[in-house]
Amino acid sequence: MIISRTYIFFSAIFDASKLAMAWFAQLYFDTLGLDIFYFELMGEDLNLAVALPAFYAHAIKSKIKTKTLLGLLLLLITCCYFAISYVSSLWGLLILLLFYLTRGVATPGLRDYMNRHMPSNMRATVMSIRGFIIRAFFAFTSTLFVYVAGSYSIT
Repeated sequence: MIISRTYIFFSAIFDASKLAMAWFAQLYFDTLGLDIFYFELMGEDLNLAVALPAFYAHAIKSKIKTKTLLGLLLLLITCCYFAISYVSSLWGLLILLLFYLTRGVATPGLRDYMNRHMPSNMRATVMSIRGFIIRAFFAFTSTLFVYVAGSYSIT
């Protein structure tokens, strides 16, 4: 079974949104008024929050149907984006934690799904195209995010 272009695009957009949140987390820490000393500690904690569910991603995927998991991941990522845009208190760190936990399940889950559903002779090309789409989408959206953040909230 060959994976569809729609799924490749969905996966790339999904990963670009995760990349954007990772890059803008420090700006959010600044918005919360955290001392710069805690930025590295928060970054380490959030990356640990990605690692733990990633370790159990296979077990999680085996218990939830693929389409249900994809829908749940999309819902969680979207809700976290909206929620964090409205919360400017330390409670926002819990939303960020939920986002990173979701990211920990999503990354290996999406890659595994792609690897299982495409022939090995196409895998490297498709993953390269997917990576290009991720970076291109991030380049476009990050510029937009910086403009919006600078205009409305961060400064």
